[in-house]
Amino acid sequence: MTLDEARERRLQDPPEGDDSHERKLIDVLMATPDPAGVLTLAEALAQKHPSSAEIIQALAGLSPETDADKIEALWGALADRPDVALAGVLAKLGWPARRPPPLETVRRVLVLTNLRYRVNLVRAGAAFAGAIPPDDLAANDRLYLAWTRCQWSELIPRLSEPDRRPGPAGAISLARALRRPGHPAGKLLLQLSPTRDGAQIEALWRELADGHRPQLASVLADLGWPAPRPVPTALAHAILDLAVMYAATDVMRAVVVLARAIRPDDALLNDAIFAAWARCESRALERLIATQGRHAATPALEALYTLITGDLTRLALLQDEDGTLLAQVFAVAPEPLLSRMSRIPTPCCASSMRFEPSLPMPSLPMPSRQRQPGPRVRSTHRKAAGASCRGRPESPPEAVTAVSSEIASAADPSSDHPSRSTCGMARSWCSCRRGSSGCRSNHADPVGCCCPRIGSACTQ
Repeated sequence: MTLDEARERRLQDPPEGDDSHERKLIDVLMATPDPAGVLTLAEALAQKHPSSAEIIQALAGLSPETDADKIEALWGALADRPDVALAGVLAKLGWPARRPPPLETVRRVLVLTNLRYRVNLVRAGAAFAGAIPPDDLAANDRLYLAWTRCQWSELIPRLSEPDRRPGPAGAISLARALRRPGHPAGKLLLQLSPTRDGAQIEALWRELADGHRPQLASVLADLGWPAPRPVPTALAHAILDLAVMYAATDVMRAVVVLARAIRPDDALLNDAIFAAWARCESRALERLIATQGRHAATPALEALYTLITGDLTRLALLQDEDGTLLAQVFAVAPEPLLSRMSRIPTPCCASSMRFEPSLPMPSLPMPSRQRQPGPRVRSTHRKAAGASCRGRPESPPEAVTAVSSEIASAADPSSDHPSRSTCGMARSWCSCRRGSSGCRSNHADPVGCCCPRIGSACTQ
């Protein structure tokens, strides 16, 4: 029944200025059992009817218990034709109790919150959100997506309900809303549980893999990885690739957390973990490798780790008699690790080693591949008169073999230790061009030797 039909039936020729007839007309439409009566009033309200105040008063008198069908019809009318006056009425009425809203209605109503300059529409959306079951992940996704569009504070209490959580799509929308530390989206994401919300947390890790995002990384470092789920290989590689020199602290925390969740016997991913450690020289990854007993499948990475950590027994197990692994290590190791390696005692002079922290360390150039990012170490190495030491120390095969045999003998207590009267590192690594007989510098003064390795490791 339209407004004009009701007027013709009940109010023929009303006296001018008598508002009682308008009120009677509204009462007739409100008393109609069919929701069409209230829909007629809603349409008149949207058209700015002169009796809008009386219509609003009448609609506000509906009861969610007895007039559930009419209220649901009004929500549909609001979704079809957003009206501020009707939204104000529905913000007070809410959604009928014990009647979950259909997903399509949820989608249509929550779209209204995008009109953030209309306060009543957002308040109506907040009242409607209270009727969404907390365990309905599909409807919750729509709710969280609506909040990321408007970020209206009145929706926060609904989103923060203890049992409410987003689905995978809602979690991603929250992650994309993170723009600064302390953002409300981060607090909402921390409500996820690794034991209950594995799909959502995995979706967040995939979102992090797409880019360097410290705020999201901070959240994931606290959430961790859902334990029952194995880490997908492709995802693990993508996250470990984020470990680069000068990466954000939160990003490195997230990388270490995910690396801890990878099975220690996964040889392929172990190589990725060792490579990430070598790229950024992460002490956290270094400790994780030692704690979990990980071993690289690539012998060169395993040898690099053992040289840096000084575990010569572990290096001896690689059985590098001909020194091939050592040559590979020095060919691929990044410059920071080479500088750190030069400070490690060598087997030939470990017992009489005197560390001199104040000694200047020579600059070890990178191999022909692209130089890793990092501050340059200016060489203060003192050359002997007429000597010329350029680039990385050469490693002839027989010299590498000598070092390998010394390492093996040091790891084997039963073997005879080489004589300490001369410097084994001088015989093995010196590349100065002062003669074919080797380094002739004064080894009592380590800095006086023109060999870069002697300058940092030899004290004889």
